[in-house]
Amino acid sequence: AVHASGEIGPACSAKHLQALGAMSAGERIAKVRRAAVQALGHCGEAAVPPLVEFLSDSDEAVRFFTAETLAAVGGPAAASGAARLLEGGLSAAPARCAALKALGKMQNDGREFSSCISEQLQSGDVACRLAAIQALSDLGASSEAAPLGALASDTSKGIRQAAVTALAKLGADGAEQALAFLDDEDQAVRQAAVKVYSPLHSKLPAEVAFRYAEQVACKLLDEDWRVRFAAVVALGDLRATDYAEQVAALAGDENDQVRRSALAALEKFGGPVASIAAFLGDEDRRVR
Repeated sequence: AVHASGEIGPACSAKHLQALGAMSAGERIAKVRRAAVQALGHCGEAAVPPLVEFLSDSDEAVRFFTAETLAAVGGPAAASGAARLLEGGLSAAPARCAALKALGKMQNDGREFSSCISEQLQSGDVACRLAAIQALSDLGASSEAAPLGALASDTSKGIRQAAVTALAKLGADGAEQALAFLDDEDQAVRQAAVKVYSPLHSKLPAEVAFRYAEQVACKLLDEDWRVRFAAVVALGDLRATDYAEQVAALAGDENDQVRRSALAALEKFGGPVASIAAFLGDEDRRVR
């Protein structure tokens, strides 16, 4: 019966929609509830109100499928319906996560609610904060770069790392906010921040990333080799020849991957020969 209702599509009556929507609360079997969501997805915009109810389903797989389905239906009504679950803190965290997932996939319609999504960055639930970061990233919501940048002080390493990765997709506004993460206490976050300015690892336009070459060059002195490695790769990709001397100094670095990458960067810079020659005596044959 559920599948038959879905096959009716947009011509599905209000009575059928009501019956399908009622399954969000009255049907015990998750597989049947999922089928109801699928059927509603075929019914177009009229099915948005009952679909939104399924975002609060007790089953994670059903919530996930509902978010995908609601995003596929799309339109202002779908975005508005998902956003209502974020208002007032009345919805449970799992429902808010599902709503955020849906909004993140709605492109322009979802972007209209960027500020609403951004409010979830301050949620006490880590999963909600992560879902909000992902949604803003997927939407390319550059207007929310500052709230994402404020997460540099978040106590969760995972949140900080997700935030700086999202900032890489937010253009010039994101690049400016990502600076705060370069001095993070955790090397993985610092490394992710450096990669924001590496054209081959980031969505950031090279001409924007180049403005921050000096800050990236400072990370050549980082205590962790993985951050130094990311910094020298970024400078090579940026063809930041003004920092050839600092890169050449890495001939004495304790890590062979850093030294190899420094040599590769110098080659991209086009020399000088004397700097490259300093690597000929390296203990690692792959560097020589």
